[in-house]
Amino acid sequence: METYPILVVDDLPEYRQSMEMLLESEGHRVWLAGDISEAMSILESEDVEIVLTDLLLGKENGIQLLSRIKALKPDVEVIVLSAFATVESAVEAMKKGAYSYYIKSDDPSTLLRDVDRIIEMKRLRRENQELRSGRVFLESKNPAFRRLMEMAERIASSTISVLILGESGVGKEVIARHIHDRSLRREGAFVPVHCQMFSKGLLESELFGHERGSFTGATSQHIGKFERAHGGTLFLDELGEMDESTQVKLLRVLEDKQLSRLGSSEPKEINFRLISATNSEEVEGKIQGVREDLYYRLSGIVLRVPALRERAEDIPELVRFFLYTSAEELNKPIDKMEEEAMELLCQYHYPGNVRELRNIIKRLVVLSDHQLITKDDVLLHVPFEQAPHSTGLREARKIFEKKHIAAQLQSQRYDLDLTAEALGITRRQLSNKLTEYNLRGWLHRRLEKK
Repeated sequence: METYPILVVDDLPEYRQSMEMLLESEGHRVWLAGDISEAMSILESEDVEIVLTDLLLGKENGIQLLSRIKALKPDVEVIVLSAFATVESAVEAMKKGAYSYYIKSDDPSTLLRDVDRIIEMKRLRRENQELRSGRVFLESKNPAFRRLMEMAERIASSTISVLILGESGVGKEVIARHIHDRSLRREGAFVPVHCQMFSKGLLESELFGHERGSFTGATSQHIGKFERAHGGTLFLDELGEMDESTQVKLLRVLEDKQLSRLGSSEPKEINFRLISATNSEEVEGKIQGVREDLYYRLSGIVLRVPALRERAEDIPELVRFFLYTSAEELNKPIDKMEEEAMELLCQYHYPGNVRELRNIIKRLVVLSDHQLITKDDVLLHVPFEQAPHSTGLREARKIFEKKHIAAQLQSQRYDLDLTAEALGITRRQLSNKLTEYNLRGWLHRRLEKK
């Protein structure tokens, strides 16, 4: 997991220190505060992403701090800590925007698991924010994609269930969020659930929630995604990864519009719009891994998202957008790309779709030593399985020979003698190849960084 800046707020110094040791052992940066005033001072001056706050801070109240945090920095996630759990305090914390509620006597691994989930959620949110910024992703020149977005606009204000089909990385969650943002439920929460991230038992608990002691390891109460999505939209990604028994329970929830947490017999009324997605193909009205009766319940409207290779006319604009955002994020003055470099990027087939394109551009920005992305940069760092289709046999051979030499240089730590030996040529022949393929400058910059 990534290293994250975390603030711990507790009026007991020994507990603050124990939390500091626990979180730092996971590689996180930790700030400590003993009261609300100190906590707010840190929040105003530091880039904190997660706050762990005690429910009772001496004469102060952690719920008050939670409200102030959400008013100041709505994106900061808060986990409320308490030595004495009550259902009322947990529900109040959740209503105020807490991510979860942790009992201090519980296993610390439960707390760390929630921290890891927040980090993963923020990572996915950050990726989707990049795609949503400037509406670049959604404003397409491709006729099929434009028809898709027109349909999304038309159905946004309805309550009909939506099933989004498309390969991994095409932007299914971005489209789902766009539908939510245009819907009558836009003031409610958009709650994504990535089904492939959870095992059978964990997914059911994640969706339905559970009461403390409902199963081995359930050391605290957990409010599930169904309840969190009440009044908003629930997005189930990779639906085919959901086990059959959970699919049956999901179908029952959709039909009855109520649920019971694991370990509880008390039914709760729920009301959310469901948007689901899968990268499996629809064949004769069926999708692999999805029960037929559930499929019919979910597929009120089916949207098929084209792969990036099917909307190649959008690649240049996406490249420019990702070049801008990557350079800004990495603080590198790169804002231009050779025309030949752009042509090569437009010829690549992108099995990972928009997500892969974004990662390729970020990699090019990271590895570039100048202010211009060149054709040579693309040939070195884009994993062409075959030569770009506009090249002849001789040019294709040069492309692969250049990439192979660069790869061997890297694997031999830029030692020319070892590289020549690995290639089965003399050092002089290798020297000639470096000149022929304009690799000398690239090699020199790599040696300077060693």
